[in-house]
Amino acid sequence: MSKIDDYLTIIDLASMPAKMDGRQLGIIKNDKGETTFLNVNAASQTVMIFEALPGKLRGGHYHQGKEEWSYVIEGALTAYFWLPDNPDEIRIEQLCKSHLVQIKPGLAHAYLTDSHALVLEQSDQMYQPEQTIAIKELPNILKIM
Repeated sequence: MSKIDDYLTIIDLASMPAKMDGRQLGIIKNDKGETTFLNVNAASQTVMIFEALPGKLRGGHYHQGKEEWSYVIEGALTAYFWLPDNPDEIRIEQLCKSHLVQIKPGLAHAYLTDSHALVLEQSDQMYQPEQTIAIKELPNILKIM
């Protein structure tokens, strides 16, 4: 088990039944359409949607104290996760619609897409730019992109 696993959880909501006890999490599909429940914490202080454009690196940072939950609304992304003190150990994940990602504080992350993607992000902490630490020296795999 990689140390990255202590900081990262990826759930495909499409493959699980909706849980309505406690926090509401999951997807319900019926003849009227699809409803996605994303109540991952008691009180979200940050809720935002970010757009990823083809060939443009999003991220390349970590957060000192903010845990993030990101849900891919549309499109697909290649996600890169690493610990800042060990950029040679990088985890690469292909994310697409219905993937929910929990990123704990201290895990560096970046995203790339070759098409277009929309991601909803929420946290129980207010976004504070000074708590977002840009990585000055990206892992080698991201330097060539």
